[in-house]
Amino acid sequence: MIREWLDNWGPRVKSDGALGSEGADPAKGPRVLDLANILLLVAFLIAIALVFFLHNENSKLRTASAHQPGTLAGPPEAEVGDIALSFDSVGVNGEAVRIGPIGGEKCLLYIFSPSCEVCAHEIPQWNRLAEQALAVGDRVFGISLDGPDQTKAALVGKTLMFPLSLMPDMATRRAYRTVAIPEVVVTSPTGRIEWVHYGYLDGEALSAIQAHLGITH
Repeated sequence: MIREWLDNWGPRVKSDGALGSEGADPAKGPRVLDLANILLLVAFLIAIALVFFLHNENSKLRTASAHQPGTLAGPPEAEVGDIALSFDSVGVNGEAVRIGPIGGEKCLLYIFSPSCEVCAHEIPQWNRLAEQALAVGDRVFGISLDGPDQTKAALVGKTLMFPLSLMPDMATRRAYRTVAIPEVVVTSPTGRIEWVHYGYLDGEALSAIQAHLGITH
């Protein structure tokens, strides 16, 4: 079939060695396939190959994450009822930090990028929320997806009322399924996700966080 296609659409060589289209069947279309069309065809085939390659790689990644001990398995986004992974991290100043419930309290995790404009804009309301949560005995953690130097540079001139540590590795990031930022997670004293939210925090989301943490106005 490929040979027939080339015979029908490929260039013809004249008796004098020049390319031509003599003998072409009008019903089958032109026999000359110019360079632009050839490049377009090659690009199309490469695009198809890349789609299949990325699909296979993403499938492998999802499978590996689902079977990794201690991580969240299931849909792409974190869900209520999932196990919240406890992990060791390092603060922006180099101190050791243990993320997760310790003595029966709830935890509020704010996973974000300090260099993100939306995240930076939300820091003042996060400071207020952190003070409220700490006042009722909850634990609050900020987790930066940026590197240590980038995190420090983005926080110049800003004050945080909650401890900030660094995301330790991609395995932990996959465990919490950080597919968008900011990601907010409220965990129970037993380490289960009670509430999760991706993206900008509106008034409704803030009220939901306060309700889950037992914060009263």
